[in-house]
Amino acid sequence: MLHPTNHKTKISLATLYTELKQFEKAESLWKEVTETNNDASTLLGYAQFLQTIGNDEQMICIANKVLESDTKNSSAYELLAKYYEKNGQTENANMCRNKRSFYQWIPDICELEYNDENFNTFESIQDEEQASKAIDRLIQDKSTRSTRFLLAICASHAFCGTIENTCFAELDSRIDSDPTVQPLLRGLLKKFNSTCTVRMTANILAKRKDETILMDLLKLLQNDVQLFTMGIPEALAILGNDIAVPYLCDTVAVDYEPDEEDDDVLVSPDLLRMRCCLALGSFGNDVIALDTLHQAVFIPALSDAANAALFTATQDPKYLVALEESESVNLYVKEYLKEKHGDNEHVQQLNYL
Repeated sequence: MLHPTNHKTKISLATLYTELKQFEKAESLWKEVTETNNDASTLLGYAQFLQTIGNDEQMICIANKVLESDTKNSSAYELLAKYYEKNGQTENANMCRNKRSFYQWIPDICELEYNDENFNTFESIQDEEQASKAIDRLIQDKSTRSTRFLLAICASHAFCGTIENTCFAELDSRIDSDPTVQPLLRGLLKKFNSTCTVRMTANILAKRKDETILMDLLKLLQNDVQLFTMGIPEALAILGNDIAVPYLCDTVAVDYEPDEEDDDVLVSPDLLRMRCCLALGSFGNDVIALDTLHQAVFIPALSDAANAALFTATQDPKYLVALEESESVNLYVKEYLKEKHGDNEHVQQLNYL
């Protein structure tokens, strides 16, 4: 028998021995691993193995041990549900499955406990026919409990579109009256399931001038290369903290080499660079920002964005003239001009809006 020393290697080998039905070797490795590593993931891996070989008594002990320190561990409830189901304890099995489903869906940051009321709300949200009415009830109910459920809906990204936008808008409206909302949104920015979740959350917090999110935004900046954006440069522009300027400038300056093996049409580093240019327009008093934009004017992929941002920063109409001479202005630049300068007579003369 091989004797690896690495924790992960031992688990991989134990899993292989289990698949080969060499259970004694697998159990020996699991015992070695759990003697030195008693984190929940490792313990539950061992418990799952014990369930496989029919050692239910020890499996139950381990699953309950995990639940003593983490009452929301959905994997432990799943193991117990299988045991109860096998032994004809239908009520206990259903209870464990309900808890597993509930805690699997509710993010830890929401701090919602399983009980009849919360589970009924959870079930209503999952039901296509009831979901809309259930969410309407949560919006009407201004309690902290409803706030946490609304955040869970946003975190799940199961209702992308109008419903999710409505939930985010409701959370935004509660910030002044409910002190739990802003910390919950900060937590969501750290633990997200989609780019949409980041974009909506970052936008709300940036508009509130929440400086605590600055470093989170800067960490996410280089990853915001999808066509379905996270809105990081835009949020940094709204936040308006000068610390962001070097990060935005560095991103603009990077000349990405196309990867022949990367055929993902949803990834566009140049789009990120262009959006960073537009964001720099909000830092018109920063010499480095202006210098970066003046250089970007000579980069074909960034020229229009740089001119639009320079107009925002300086209000000099010569940059609009340069845009007028452009063959085709990118949609992002058009929307930027419309949002920033829709009422400006010089912009209105341009045929972009």
